[in-house]
Amino acid sequence: MDVCAMCCLQENYNHTFKQVEEATDHAFRPIEDMVGQMTSRIGCLRGAAAQSRQKETKMLDNVHAIELEVKKRSLYIHFRSFHSFNLNSGS
Repeated sequence: MDVCAMCCLQENYNHTFKQVEEATDHAFRPIEDMVGQMTSRIGCLRGAAAQSRQKETKMLDNVHAIELEVKKRSLYIHFRSFHSFNLNSGS
């Protein structure tokens, strides 16, 4: 049977002489709980980051679509004004 090393110290005379396994389980359980909470929060942050990347990609796709539409309209207007100019100057 292992006994807590702290039990030999004078300041720790009120210790209940638990086995080392019990003492370590009791000491590390809150740490394990915190690690679990942190792991959960990291998972949530990763999910939020992935969602943010998806939104960014969608927004960039929309911006590119708008740019293409503006270029098409610009070419159309340019083409019409060019032909209108040629028709008017040729008469």
